[in-house]
Amino acid sequence: MTLAVLILALSAFTPHPFSFGCWRNERFDPARPGIVGLVRHPILAALGFWASGHLAPNGDLAHVLMFGGFAAFAVLGMVMIDKWCQRSMGVEAWQRLCPPVNLRYAGGPLRWLAAAVLLAGLIALHLVVIGLPAIW
Repeated sequence: MTLAVLILALSAFTPHPFSFGCWRNERFDPARPGIVGLVRHPILAALGFWASGHLAPNGDLAHVLMFGGFAAFAVLGMVMIDKWCQRSMGVEAWQRLCPPVNLRYAGGPLRWLAAAVLLAGLIALHLVVIGLPAIW
């Protein structure tokens, strides 16, 4: 869950040409890709890590179907978005925008602080909202 929250916090409100949202994509710089330099689809990756992290402690059939479905959606979504982006922007433009793995620009201190606050909030509220403690 820590990894899912960290990826989510580092990717929120950042330019990202490989998503359907297309929010401020003109500001995307492949030389400074942020978390997109590590994970091309960070929101879907966070969803996949969240779902996978909930499979083992919730091993009954209903939870396996639900969390497994979310994990499958995340993986298939990444593949489908890549194919859609390649068709819509052209393979050459898509490859030019795909940044190399570069962790130097993964996010400023405010994003790391936001990740810590979000994780602490999720842990604190898990018992109240879900009915089970997040940490056993």
